[in-house]
Amino acid sequence: MTTFHVQYVTNEHGLKTAVQIPLQEWQELLKEYAYFKQYATLKQGLTEAFQEIQEIESGKTSGKTLQEFLNEC
Repeated sequence: MTTFHVQYVTNEHGLKTAVQIPLQEWQELLKEYAYFKQYATLKQGLTEAFQEIQEIESGKTSGKTLQEFLNEC
């Protein structure tokens, strides 16, 4: 696990209102976020595809031919 070097910004009452981290750590977080966002998008697409397969197999919806699928692109 990554250790972050954070600094807290507080208001006049001592309540934390913001966090500061070194720029290099922020850039690493952005890279990791982009990776996980891409992973989540792929996972969602696969989940939807498997749900659609189940609907087709159960007769709830009709499938498409390969040609119909390619025509959509």
